[in-house]
Amino acid sequence: MVHAQVTSAYLLFIPIPGGVDLDRVVNRMLIAAAKTLGADKVVDIKVDITPDDGIWTLRKLLGWRSAEASGIAVVDEDAAAAAPTPAK
Repeated sequence: MVHAQVTSAYLLFIPIPGGVDLDRVVNRMLIAAAKTLGADKVVDIKVDITPDDGIWTLRKLLGWRSAEASGIAVVDEDAAAAAPTPAK
């Protein structure tokens, strides 16, 4: 199981530090964490993000916004078996 989360504080509609979006949390954080663990891919990805429109806009006045993603990191055994073993 791999999990990534990013949170940004807001003060008068200005994000501090900013960058809360699903592209960042999935592609830059979740998949990167899975690759670091030695996985080939992530399956069963679940995402959640605080909305940024409607009544949720008032939360940007003084509050926070967060995005998180989780999934199962797997090793593709077909690719691992086809990979040549290093020469000694």
